[in-house]
Amino acid sequence: MNELRTTYRTLVRKQLSKIGMTFLLLLLLIAFAGSLGVKNVSILQVFDIILDYLVSDEIFAKVSELDRRIVLYLRLPRIALGVVGGATLAIAGVVMQGIMRNPLVSPFTIGISPAAGFGAAIAVLLGLDLITGGSYWVVLCAFSSALICATMVLTISVFRGAQSTTLILAGIALTYFFGALINTTQFIATEEQLLSLIHISEPTRPLYISYAVFCLK
Repeated sequence: MNELRTTYRTLVRKQLSKIGMTFLLLLLLIAFAGSLGVKNVSILQVFDIILDYLVSDEIFAKVSELDRRIVLYLRLPRIALGVVGGATLAIAGVVMQGIMRNPLVSPFTIGISPAAGFGAAIAVLLGLDLITGGSYWVVLCAFSSALICATMVLTISVFRGAQSTTLILAGIALTYFFGALINTTQFIATEEQLLSLIHISEPTRPLYISYAVFCLK
């Protein structure tokens, strides 16, 4: 019993140390990202701006009001949004890998990425990217298409038995299906639309290796 407790405490300490180091690295990356831009702001100045905003105390270096506004109102909101988006994608990836029981699972495995690309391509073909708020319409179409693909995968898995193997096979089929639809939209698009489609559409990748590793498990 004592050995188990010791082993458990050692594992907890290792995990906490990893989390702490990762958090410190995240803070350094936030400060580094906040220092990048047309206006030169040092990393220490970024830390000073953040601390001054939180505790109203200048610690590292004096910062001008212009630099303070640039960092607080332009750079930090974008950085915060990137951190939240990255954390959300990480959580979604862990959940997907846990359900599939395969560490190589990605959005391509169940056709989510190609489906989103197809939805964005449809928005471009319909000219929704040229109207007011066009970027939001493109994102909405991409999200809707990805949601439809996820619903199709879940529906197939329910009728064929909700197993990870069924999910992967259905996802592979839908990946190539939506990939073919993306290629079709490129044939009927104009030159201006084709340029946008090339930037929006992500290339479909083969998933045989991922499925092979899954079968070996």
